[in-house]
Amino acid sequence: MSSVAAEINQTITVKIQIADDTENVIALNFPDNFNVENLKEDVSKKFLIKPENLLVFQNDEEIKNNHFLTELKLNDFGIIEILLKLNDVAIEDGIKLDNSVYYSSFTLPDIITVHVPFEDENGLQTTKDLVVEIENKTIKKPFLGGFFHKKTKIEYHHAFTQTGPTIDQIQKVKEEKSSRDTQTIELRQISIDTSKDESTQYFGDANETLFITTTTDNELMTNKDFETFEDLQLRINMVEKVKLIQRNFRLCRLKKCIRECASEFRRISAIKKKQEERIKQDYINANRKSENFPRTKKDFDVLFSQIATWKETETKRISKEFTGPTRVIEIQALLEKEIQLLNGIEKRRLEIQEEIQAARQDRILKQCGEPVKWIGYRNTLIEMDTIRTQRARKLTELFALLRQPMKNLDDRLRLLNDISEALCNENTSRIIELENLFERERELLRCKVSDDTLKILRERQLVVFLDVIKDDEYNKSKKSITHICEKCKAVLPVKNFAMHSKQKYYDLCQKCASLKSSKTDLSVYRAILRGIQRDERKRGAFSSFAFIIQETDVRHIIENIWHGISILSQCNVTSDLRLCRWNIDEEWSPWNCICLTDTEARIHVKCCNLESIYGEKIMAECRSRHSLAKSTYKHLKKIDSSFVESGNWHECGINDKIV
Repeated sequence: MSSVAAEINQTITVKIQIADDTENVIALNFPDNFNVENLKEDVSKKFLIKPENLLVFQNDEEIKNNHFLTELKLNDFGIIEILLKLNDVAIEDGIKLDNSVYYSSFTLPDIITVHVPFEDENGLQTTKDLVVEIENKTIKKPFLGGFFHKKTKIEYHHAFTQTGPTIDQIQKVKEEKSSRDTQTIELRQISIDTSKDESTQYFGDANETLFITTTTDNELMTNKDFETFEDLQLRINMVEKVKLIQRNFRLCRLKKCIRECASEFRRISAIKKKQEERIKQDYINANRKSENFPRTKKDFDVLFSQIATWKETETKRISKEFTGPTRVIEIQALLEKEIQLLNGIEKRRLEIQEEIQAARQDRILKQCGEPVKWIGYRNTLIEMDTIRTQRARKLTELFALLRQPMKNLDDRLRLLNDISEALCNENTSRIIELENLFERERELLRCKVSDDTLKILRERQLVVFLDVIKDDEYNKSKKSITHICEKCKAVLPVKNFAMHSKQKYYDLCQKCASLKSSKTDLSVYRAILRGIQRDERKRGAFSSFAFIIQETDVRHIIENIWHGISILSQCNVTSDLRLCRWNIDEEWSPWNCICLTDTEARIHVKCCNLESIYGEKIMAECRSRHSLAKSTYKHLKKIDSSFVESGNWHECGINDKIV
């Protein structure tokens, strides 16, 4: 009993208040070693929801999952009072904290702890914990009769089963009462009479006579004009009345249907308008975020394009307003502003590259430290933690400490000694190189060299240490084909080279290609490409030309082949241009397209006979443009055949946001 009491004294009583429900309060007991995450898991099982949907608050402050229950505040009776809420995702999904669900899965504990306040001998107010054992005194109520409803399939019991009488009373009641009278209506037969006399039929024998008195019969009968059946039907006019009722009924039903359709149309229009406004606002927010906080190459290209457009506009303005030495001064000021803007963008780009590099290193180290997994008997997931993974996890912790800056000299030296001790049993060329770098830093730290001087040395240590953590098996699996860049003469993997559809071999890396090409905002051409791919999917096209080309190819087709204008209206606004099919029956390709505006493209796709609509001049010009496109992208036919034969064409360019 002492061990049980000691174990019970280590529990904590928690009073849970559900948000938006001030009447119901839940009290539970938890061990003192539980944290908020364990509490969420226990409560979520009773409410039949996920633990991630719950939020715990105390004094209007959210409590994190890593907080233990012993760290929370207690009330005067030693009880923890918290508030339970749902997050925004659960509220949008329609999840609720239903008390009926909770009490259906709730079981009362056999032993609870009660905190009782009392005054001691000195008159001080204290509390005392009492262990209370709950004994189940419920009885099994006997079945004293009932009936079963045939239609609703509900079983009804007599009212005696809803109470808990003694055994003697039960036996006495069972002897006296064992019928359905308690829930059955008593029926009686009564005689009624009509409000006036009416004729009846007599079903007696033919020989018998029935005498009916006429003393009380005061009804007078008078003769009327004779009316034939045809005149009666004509007077009643039943068919026309039925037709009138049917017409009015159809009209009423049609009006009701029109009102319902109009209401549904207004509702769908309102929803569609809200969705369009939300998409437009999301697009504006995304553009604003990409301009203020660029992260991808596309975002930086947009910024460079804006700077180039701004410079061109300012140059035209200066050339128009100033001449002579004043123009030279303005051009010089413009160049200084451009250099300042480019330096700021480049600084931001280098910071993003460092963040991406750190995230890539963390991902590689996590992959090295993961246990070996495979599917075993009966689809059971088996994990095996090997010596290699344990070593990788241990070295990963040291790598994280080595990457953090340390102001204390002794802590830095102690960390270098710990790493050297962890790698003392291994003897490879990379470990020897790493030890030499550590020894060099120790000597420089003894000389009290500044951290800025040691920055390059520490970066080299991180690179070598990362290679040491990655074993030979990982390096073998991650080896790739390398090529040399013709511009910077650097040997890099194939993935670091810039690729486009008009390229025949690897020549320039991505960095050199970005410096060589002009920075252009490709968002307009990207939208045109999405429209082409969306239209091809709707038509069920099996060609891969629409999914192989890129934004740069669309830009080349519009600017160099179609000269950036619509062939019909000569519109030069790029955002209004579209590349639709020239021949509607054939699949889209660079040599089967025409550059038109959005309105013109919608009309063009409905045309069946092109010769009867377009003149000979436009037909000849389109044929020449198609010949130029075919000679430019003739190598795409080989790529298209490989994609179609492999069956992977439908996976190109598929994106939920694009579709």
